[in-house]
Amino acid sequence: MTPEEKLDAVSRMIESRGLDSYMLWTLAPPDLFAAVFSYPNGEQAPSDSPIVQFLQRGGARLYRDLIEQHVRHSSVKQLQASILHEVSLLPEHMRSLTSGYVDAVNRALAYDRGFWQSSSCVRAATALWVIAALVFRCDEAQSCCCYPLSAKSHKLAFSLLQICTLSIAYSASLEPKQRKLMGIRKGLFG
Repeated sequence: MTPEEKLDAVSRMIESRGLDSYMLWTLAPPDLFAAVFSYPNGEQAPSDSPIVQFLQRGGARLYRDLIEQHVRHSSVKQLQASILHEVSLLPEHMRSLTSGYVDAVNRALAYDRGFWQSSSCVRAATALWVIAALVFRCDEAQSCCCYPLSAKSHKLAFSLLQICTLSIAYSASLEPKQRKLMGIRKGLFG
């Protein structure tokens, strides 16, 4: 299967679900959510994995609130160190493409006011995984996009989510205009 055929398959998979992830999260209990976003053979990520815990505890909250939390409670140096740590957890063949991934996320989402005003963490994570599948063009990223809560993909899914979340928080820490667009504050006065 060529990379283009794989991307078409991923697109069809997402469209065939017919439900926005946020709607699914609102209407379905976590075990059903995990079953929909699982690996086809039924192997699901452990319930104590970071990605499952993140989605269960904070999936419905606004993604901008998560970014604001990082901006308010982490220094620029802490964010940089965390980004480098998460990149080190990626498979070696994906590491060199990480800056392209972050750039693609920034081009697609950083200045989209509608995204920042309404996107839940689940919706943002889904968008980040789709962008990862398009940028990395490897089987791991494709699986992660389609089955982020699978036993096979949950660690990579969390790392890809963390890399972008921390990178966006890093940028927002340095750019008051970006914080204003996102609707977040660094401190009491912006």
